Amino acid sequence: MLLEQDKIEYNEDIALEGYDTSVLNIVKHYATGKKNVACVEFGKGNGKLIPWLEEIEGVNAVALEDWNQVIFQGDRSLYTDVEVISWNAFGQDALDEKYDFIYASLPIAIPKFNNVLFQDRLDKAFGHLRNMLNEDGLLITADYNADTIKKAVESIDAPPLEKMPYIQTNLFAADEEPEYFLCVIHNAE
Repeated sequence: MLLEQDKIEYNEDIALEGYDTSVLNIVKHYATGKKNVACVEFGKGNGKLIPWLEEIEGVNAVALEDWNQVIFQGDRSLYTDVEVISWNAFGQDALDEKYDFIYASLPIAIPKFNNVLFQDRLDKAFGHLRNMLNEDGLLITADYNADTIKKAVESIDAPPLEKMPYIQTNLFAADEEPEYFLCVIHNAE
């Protein structure tokens, strides 16, 4: 199901304001063939990813945003033309809705949260996202080069999950363990 990065077809002409071309190519590859798609960007999105995803044949995409949170608040006016389900990744339980594909861009820290409290909330958020996946569903998370995101991904590592990191961020560093910006998590059957 998951492929090495060099096996994913890249389109150099792909573009969307606020998103890296490499990210878009990976998201498009894994969103293709999916029906129910959700984006959880915790106030960091710009509303453009939802209609972009819906250009993929058969995709019905929604944004999961909480307009009442005060930590990272998205601009509600950017989402007027897209379906939004009110949900706070850090403060609410998993939704009953199930998705074939979820793109998540959650914060790597929250101001005034101590590290232990933040990591606990982030781990729970990732657990909720996993529980919102259909069998054989996919979760792509950004910021996988941050230790908090890596720990949260590891916290949901219960079989039969399969993970694949993408977009190496330290190609020229002498680090023994490479850093990656994206991680695709497959809720394998």
